[in-house]
Amino acid sequence: MGDSLRGIATKVVLSLFSIGLSLLLIEVGMRLLLPQPKFDTRLPYYPYMNRTVETDLNGVTPISNFTTNSWGFRGEEPPDDWDEHFTIVTVGGSTTISQYLDDENVWTALLEDSLQEDYEKTWVGNAGIDGHSSRGNVLVMEQVIRDVQPDLVVILVGVNDLGLSLSPDGSIYSTTFDEDEAPILFKSPLFRFAWLMRNVLLGDVVTSVDAHDNYDPIPVDPDELSELPDDLSEALPQLPIFEENINTIIDIADKVDVDVLFLTQPLLYDDSKEWEGVLGETPWIAHNITITGATYWQLLEVYDHTLLDICEERGAYCYDLAEQVPHDWDYFYDIAHFTDAGSAKVASEVEIAIREMILEQ
Repeated sequence: MGDSLRGIATKVVLSLFSIGLSLLLIEVGMRLLLPQPKFDTRLPYYPYMNRTVETDLNGVTPISNFTTNSWGFRGEEPPDDWDEHFTIVTVGGSTTISQYLDDENVWTALLEDSLQEDYEKTWVGNAGIDGHSSRGNVLVMEQVIRDVQPDLVVILVGVNDLGLSLSPDGSIYSTTFDEDEAPILFKSPLFRFAWLMRNVLLGDVVTSVDAHDNYDPIPVDPDELSELPDDLSEALPQLPIFEENINTIIDIADKVDVDVLFLTQPLLYDDSKEWEGVLGETPWIAHNITITGATYWQLLEVYDHTLLDICEERGAYCYDLAEQVPHDWDYFYDIAHFTDAGSAKVASEVEIAIREMILEQ
């Protein structure tokens, strides 16, 4: 009986050893064969992605390409003669990465093309991440910008921070992890692959390249609207965290000697009769209050004005992009995401800001 138990134990140990050795060999093989992330593995910058995106979104090219470079950014390869270029990294959420727009139609690519007409050695890398708010922007500043030190960081911020205030638990869809969570396992290519497969099986990630997210306004019953305080900032519990994050971003930029240009968030909604009878919603996040589209814009304006005030107080660059992009269906395929025409408008306005505030000083 004892010999039988020892035999079973030996087989179990040998099996576990074989499994462990196999996993180790797979891990080594994946590290050798697959491109490894350059930055903190909490940031989903996947190098050399190349996918075709098919959409039926209003104002968006129906078949487009989405590619990333060796850093996992959208855009051309970082130049070898980095110090001889005017280098820009754009930071933000989905309205920056613009995953459903073609590589050539993303506002960051259009911005690069336009700047190169006068400044040939200009490079723009799009480091946007779906779902990122200002708290994610801080992580990008700490883990990416501190490392690569471009000449300029352009940050489009606002709508996801508003979403944090409107969500029941202050959370928002994100492909990253909170800063306090140790990302040790995510340094393993094998674990990252297993995590991705787990998310796919549970439906936590988009598994199809098809996009059918056209926005369809929903009428709202006035009796169902939530009562809000006269001072709308009191309805935004995450606003103080937003202020803290913006100040932290400015502090980091100062420490690494990088210019930062903030952009306020444009939106389809505005404070007009058209949107007073329509439900104000963030389609990608649940709300804990019921508001109209007009009120949604008023709440976002609190964030936009807060950003402008902080920049004025700190002497940081900020461009009121929200005031320059019309609240028009030609420019948005949903409440916040840009059509091809909207992307071109954003590129044009950001170029104006860069030239006036930074290049032509």
